[in-house]
Amino acid sequence: MTALAGVSSISEDTIGHSSARILSFMAQPHPPVAQWWVELAGLLDELRQRMNTQHLDASGRRELREQIRRDAPHLFFRIRRLENEAEALEDEMMRVRLIVGDAAGDPRAAGRVGLTVDGLLMQVQQHERNVREVLLDAYEQDLGGG
Repeated sequence: MTALAGVSSISEDTIGHSSARILSFMAQPHPPVAQWWVELAGLLDELRQRMNTQHLDASGRRELREQIRRDAPHLFFRIRRLENEAEALEDEMMRVRLIVGDAAGDPRAAGRVGLTVDGLLMQVQQHERNVREVLLDAYEQDLGGG
């Protein structure tokens, strides 16, 4: 499993916090009994909910695109790429959640599911880094630093 640096400094209402909770859960020696599967599914649902609430809805994305087109056209294609990445990540979260549901109760599947969840978390972390990078570029440009 991958390690998430600074877990204790992550706010409890962020995607990073949800990811850290899943990593911590997966790192503990739990027997993959029914409750283990239920808890894992709940943590994945929490992560998906955080992703949905922390990212803009369709009307918010349209407004953001229009603002970027006016104020920072150099970022327009990067924002579109982030939107596409977020949609693909949503699909991947649903796929992983279905895998967890299908494997529930099978102790032999826990290792495979753990690797799948770990892969999802790496994608989530990369997406969050990409979002921060674009926001930082936008702020630097807005402040005249870019």
